[in-house]
Amino acid sequence: MQTEHRSLVVAALGIAVFVTIASTLPIQNSIQSALNPKPQSHAATTQAQTGYGDNVFLNYGFEDGRTNWTFFTDTAGVFSIITPGSDSDKAGQITLSAQSNNTQIYQQDLLLTSGKKYRFEFDGRALNSNDLNVSLYQQTDPFTNYGINNVSFNLNSNWQHFYYEFIASPENTVLTQARLRFVMSTRDTYTVDNIQLREILKIGDINRDGVVDVFDLGLLVAHYGVQITDVSDEMTRRCDINMDKVVNVFDLGLLIANYGK
Repeated sequence: MQTEHRSLVVAALGIAVFVTIASTLPIQNSIQSALNPKPQSHAATTQAQTGYGDNVFLNYGFEDGRTNWTFFTDTAGVFSIITPGSDSDKAGQITLSAQSNNTQIYQQDLLLTSGKKYRFEFDGRALNSNDLNVSLYQQTDPFTNYGINNVSFNLNSNWQHFYYEFIASPENTVLTQARLRFVMSTRDTYTVDNIQLREILKIGDINRDGVVDVFDLGLLVAHYGVQITDVSDEMTRRCDINMDKVVNVFDLGLLIANYGK
C-alpha cells in the first residue's frame, strides 16, 4: 500500500511538472487568482476562500438579524437590520442621534490561534462620512489586545470594502475568548456588512500544518478528479484549491508552485 501511495505521489509530481511547462499561462492565471482574491459575495464566502481559513464570525452578513451580535450604547443609539446589504439581502445599521462615548456592536467567543496571521475585512458606509474604530481583545480581565488595537476606518456615504491584516498574540496558544467590536462616537448612521476574520493560509497547505509538502500532495492525489458538491466534506473542498468545483490538474499546478514553502 505504501509503495502504491509513493508511486501515485511521484506520478502526480510528474503530471504537475508537465502541466506547469505545457500550460504555463492558465496555471499562472490560477495562481494570480488565488494570490489576489476579489471580494466575494455572501454565497461564495460561506466556505473557506482560496488562501484563507474559515470565517470565525457567525451571522457575518446579518441574514439572521441580530443573532450573535450584541449592541451597547451610552446615548440615543439604535441598532437595526436594513435591506439591502452591500451585496446581499441584509446589513447591520447603527444610528446615533447624539455624540457618544461608548456605542458599539460586537461578537464574542471568537476562536483564534495566537501566532497565526489573520485578515479582518468588512463592507461599510456612513451617511455623513465618519470613522468607526475596531478592536480585537480578550473579553475578560485583563482584556489583552489580540492584534487589532482601536484601528480607525474612514467610511463615506458609499459602500467600501476594508481590510486589516495582523498576527494574533505571539504565543502559540488557542484564543477562545476573543471579542471584536465596532465602536462609533460621532452622530451619524453607520452600516456594516460581510464581516470576516480568517486565517491567512499558504496556498496548497491542505492539511494546514504551515508547510506545503508531500502530505498535502498525497491528500490532493487521493481526491483527484472528485467533483465538489454541497455534501463534500471540508478536506475535499480544501483540495479544490482554485475553487472551480473539481479537484484537477490546475489544483496540482497551484500546489506544486508553492511546494516546499
